[in-house]
Amino acid sequence: MFGDLESRISALEQIIIIIIIGGRGGWGGGPPRGDPGPTDFTRLSALANLVRQRGDPPAADIARLSLEAVETALLEVNAELTRLRGLEDELKKRLDEHRGGGRK
Repeated sequence: MFGDLESRISALEQIIIIIIIGGRGGWGGGPPRGDPGPTDFTRLSALANLVRQRGDPPAADIARLSLEAVETALLEVNAELTRLRGLEDELKKRLDEHRGGGRK
């Protein structure tokens, strides 16, 4: 069909141009495209929901943490434990009120 290398490259260039320009309706022609952003975010959100890990995150590799990082993490864990224990006490009191026990 095409004999020399230059004619083949020329034919490939023409095909590529037809694919690029033809697929888009020309360089500037055609109706305006609109905003594809919301559909992209919707698709990304749906994909994230499928890929997102469920349940507890994997355990951190604490052997690689520096001294400061370990101390900070320990303070955060203790603060969270204190908060949860306080919440537990409040919930136990509320449960006793609902049961009518009134014991403390």
